[in-house]
Amino acid sequence: MNYDEFLTLIIVTHRSDKNLLENKLNKLAPFFRTLIIENSNDKSLKLFEEKYSNVKVYFVDNTGNGGGINQGLRLTKTKFAAYIDLDIEIDKPDIDKFVQRAEEIKNFAILIPNLDNKYKTNEIKECYEFTGSMMFLNLENLKDVGEFDENIFLYYEEYDFAHRCKILNKKIFLLPDIKISHKPSSSVKVNDEKINDLKVLRQWHFMWSKFYFFKKNFSYFYALKKTFPDFFVNLVKLIILFPFNKNKSKIFYARLEGLLNSIIGKRSSKRL
Repeated sequence: MNYDEFLTLIIVTHRSDKNLLENKLNKLAPFFRTLIIENSNDKSLKLFEEKYSNVKVYFVDNTGNGGGINQGLRLTKTKFAAYIDLDIEIDKPDIDKFVQRAEEIKNFAILIPNLDNKYKTNEIKECYEFTGSMMFLNLENLKDVGEFDENIFLYYEEYDFAHRCKILNKKIFLLPDIKISHKPSSSVKVNDEKINDLKVLRQWHFMWSKFYFFKKNFSYFYALKKTFPDFFVNLVKLIILFPFNKNKSKIFYARLEGLLNSIIGKRSSKRL
């Protein structure tokens, strides 16, 4: 099958490990039209356009992972798009399986793989809570859903998008036989001094996004109810760890800070 007019791959990066990116492109770019959305001004990625005829690189303001996906979808002209995190292991045969299932199922909005064999089932089933590290999107069926919420910088953007799909009866299906491994947070290349800063950033945004998701889609008081245990647990851990382990205590402080910023309605503004 000639995929050029059928499917576009979208990879969102932010000063990511170039070796990891090149490894991914070596496996996929010869077969699929591929868009790299770089959330920075790292012009060195232009070299991938020279190396792979099927690859286009675009530089955008850093509006987070969801914002990067949105930009990729706006640039996509094909019927289907596949969003791929750099930190998953995926090959052409896996994409071929998605295409085969898409032709069989037809009436779907998103197809998702069985990441790390988490789902112990042999049957294709609807699923609206998942890690969005790989999503096969039917763009025609997603027109009414809108874009990923760019108020969310990291985490819960796929939950929010899937929630809207469910409300609008846009089907999301788990494909249990497509098993893909996932190594979270392995795509960003930072030196040892920055590793803890990156962990702090991620935990800040995880709690900010968790409260925002429940507030937006349910109610403010429901969001308080869902996150109060997080507030209590993280406060206790911060108090216990602070005198003995400053680096680890920063994680729990970040979780509390992110949650409190979301509760009082501040934007998800924290960056490295």
